Amino acid sequence: MARTDAPHDGQCRFSNSGSILATMNDYQEYVYLWDMVSLKVVKTFKHRDLVFACAFAPSDNVMITASDAMYAWDVSTGQKIGQLAKLENAVLRLDVSRNNILASVSNQQTDVRLWDVSRMQFLRSLNRHVQPCRWCVFAADGTMLASVSSDALCLWDMRTRDCIGIPKNIKPYQQCSFSSDGTYLAVTCKHDVRVWDTRMQRTISMVASMQSDSGVVSGCCFIDKDMLATVSARDKLNGWNINIWK
Repeated sequence: MARTDAPHDGQCRFSNSGSILATMNDYQEYVYLWDMVSLKVVKTFKHRDLVFACAFAPSDNVMITASDAMYAWDVSTGQKIGQLAKLENAVLRLDVSRNNILASVSNQQTDVRLWDVSRMQFLRSLNRHVQPCRWCVFAADGTMLASVSSDALCLWDMRTRDCIGIPKNIKPYQQCSFSSDGTYLAVTCKHDVRVWDTRMQRTISMVASMQSDSGVVSGCCFIDKDMLATVSARDKLNGWNINIWK
C-alpha cells in the first residue's frame, strides 16, 4: 500500500462553490463528501489505496483523488469515471485550475506534473526544482502556478509553461497560497511567512511575530486579496492584514 512520511495535502478540501467539503482520514482509502447545509455525509468514495490528496474540477461535478494512482469521480453519482495515471510515488498535493488543468506533486519527485482533466491525459512535467516538491497551487484565474520544495519557490506562467520567478531570499518550508486576485503569494518558511508580490517580483513583507510563541508555521491561506491566515505547529491560528506589512 502507498505510504509516505512526508507532509501531504491532509484531511479536507472544499468544493469551489463551498457547498461541499471532502474529508480524508490519515492512512485510509475513503473520501467523504459533506453537505455544508445539512452537515451530513452525502457520498463516500472508496479509493483503490490510501488517499493522500483530492481536488475538485472547476464545475464541482468531478473530483480527483490520489495516492500512487489518480482517479476521477462523478460527484453527483459517486461513480468512478476514469483513471488519470498509475504513478511510481504517492501524490502529496493536487490542484485544478479554472481551465481544467490538474497539477500534482509526488513524494520524492522534483517535478510538477500537469494533466488535462477533461481528456484524462498527461500533458507535461515542469522541471526546475532540485529537491522533491511538497506543494503546488494555482492562482484563481489559472494563469500562474506556484510550486514549493525545501530549496525553492517557483512561479510558473501557465500560458508559456515557463518558470518566471524564483525568489532568492525565500527558503520555503511546506505550503504556499495565492491571494484571491493573484497579486500576492504567501509562503511558509518554517518560523515565518513571507509574502511575494507576483507582479513586482519582490518580497513585500515577512510575518515573523509568530516565531517566539508558536513554533514552526505549518500552514497559510489567503482569505481574500488582503487577509492572510496562518497556523503554527502549536495549533495557534493568526490573521494578518497584508496592507499593514507592505
